[in-house]
Amino acid sequence: MPLLPWQQSDNYEFGEQKLNSLGHRLMSDKKNQEAIKVFELNTIVYPASSISFDGPAESWMAMGNKEQAIKFYKKAIELDPYNENAKSRLKKLTV
Repeated sequence: MPLLPWQQSDNYEFGEQKLNSLGHRLMSDKKNQEAIKVFELNTIVYPASSISFDGPAESWMAMGNKEQAIKFYKKAIELDPYNENAKSRLKKLTV
């Protein structure tokens, strides 16, 4: 029996940027719960990437969950102290 498309891993790319783009697309479609799942998958697959922690922070912020947004922005900054986007947004959330 032939494999279905989603069973063929070479049909899909789950790179960090692809997951990040998918999360942002879901956010722009106002699907924040789905976006958070994609972004958090990105943090699991790429735990050393500051960028992967920006996405869930943005989703949580869009949903009004300031505490979760702060948590993820802090992690992004911990991984990359030069992440100016995370610093700027964290500052806005904590002022």
